[in-house]
Amino acid sequence: SSIENNFDEARMDDIRVWRDPKDGKVYVLGGHSRLEGLKRRFAQGKDTGSIPKGFAPVRFVQGSEQDAKEFAFTDNLNRENQSNLETASTVRAVRENGNTKLAKEIADKTGKNKATVIALSHLNPKGKAVSAMTSFDKVDTKESKDTETMATWVGKIRMSNPQLTNSHENEIFDFLKDNFGSRFK
Repeated sequence: SSIENNFDEARMDDIRVWRDPKDGKVYVLGGHSRLEGLKRRFAQGKDTGSIPKGFAPVRFVQGSEQDAKEFAFTDNLNRENQSNLETASTVRAVRENGNTKLAKEIADKTGKNKATVIALSHLNPKGKAVSAMTSFDKVDTKESKDTETMATWVGKIRMSNPQLTNSHENEIFDFLKDNFGSRFK
């Protein structure tokens, strides 16, 4: 983690947390990497400035559980290197939780990738298209771009034809991969 190796207390944002009124537990909503970096620095005995060992600067998010989930979704969009698929997953989750307005706002923030993100958000998260994209895990190759293109096509088809099932989605992706995948090589 960059905090583990390049600690700068002045540039470190607070870790955002929320206390669940049902069980009293505190959940990290934003800053998982910062927290992990601090833990590693503590474990290695490295300098953490004025932050005492075993502590982290936090800021509580107020609101309901749904508010906390939406904060976590949108906060994660601000991470560096967020892929179109990760953003699409956020859009899907927010939309499926009934907040179509926020889902649209999140998609709008992606700029030129908006159409791709919206299409990918209509894919089955356990389907072949998402699985194929996930296998590249931020690898930027011609094959990964081609896979994203085919997955986007499938997402657009699902968006236009909501009656299609997950099985249909897998069949369409397989067809594209078998018939058009070779043209990308």
